[in-house]
Amino acid sequence: ALFQKWWEQSDRIIHFIGKGITRFHAIYWPGLLLSAHLRLPTTIFVHGYLTINGEKISKSFGVTIDPFDITQQYDPEVIRYFLLREFSPVEDGDFSVRRLQERYLSDLARGVGNLLSRVLALGEQSGEDISLVKVSSSWKQSVESIYQYYQKEMREFHFNNALAKVNELSSLSDRYISQEKPWACKDKEKFQVVMANLIYSLAYIALMLSPAMPQAA
Repeated sequence: ALFQKWWEQSDRIIHFIGKGITRFHAIYWPGLLLSAHLRLPTTIFVHGYLTINGEKISKSFGVTIDPFDITQQYDPEVIRYFLLREFSPVEDGDFSVRRLQERYLSDLARGVGNLLSRVLALGEQSGEDISLVKVSSSWKQSVESIYQYYQKEMREFHFNNALAKVNELSSLSDRYISQEKPWACKDKEKFQVVMANLIYSLAYIALMLSPAMPQAA
């Protein structure tokens, strides 16, 4: 059923391979498909290698890192986010636990996580019902402009550039909170619009994070 869905019935068939086996999958594999009367890929995406201290990960040469050890420290979704966010998928990327920690703190804990906490705290303190409040058109335009760029980068397999837009929207929303100071706002209608705008941002942040962190998103 999955083969029918993703290969036979799909408009776009994307074949992901590592750069070391390009010849086999770009020449021989299509030949096998043709002989079996099966469809060819519409896109062959060739990704780079992960390295450690500039050396290709290799069990033979002892250049290894135990994924089970890392998942004891970090949720697998955090690791997946890091790998997609940190490196260009078409180039080699040098992995280190230190960079994983830095990216986790800057993007997820102090970035998205802090924004989410701030918005939730403001909402809980106010007790306002903003379910029917409209998002301001200017804010909507800003958020959707960022999302359109995200979509473009995703379509072109620039996963790192796409996920960078999550941080851009998170930073924009943080600056908006500091600028509007909703905790000190005496105008009820203005406060509600500010909160509606922030929740709109969070919805798009969740949407953009979902390919990398589906459960957290």
